[in-house]
Amino acid sequence: MSRNHALDSLRGLAALAVALGHCVLAVTGHGAWTLRLADLPDADAPAILARLGHALFPADAAVLVFFALSGHVL
Repeated sequence: MSRNHALDSLRGLAALAVALGHCVLAVTGHGAWTLRLADLPDADAPAILARLGHALFPADAAVLVFFALSGHVL
């Protein structure tokens, strides 16, 4: 049975998104997770950028993709 390199690549991208998401969380802290859309007009620029970082690198969704693909590959 040959390997599916497309799935391996997608799994690697998911692992990268998990790593970047954890880095963003370590740098910005958990305060950005509590920021809602209604809170953005009153928030300062670093808090908005931190929330944007969490939106761009959703580590929780990437973990699910990574584990699903890992289970499929095995």
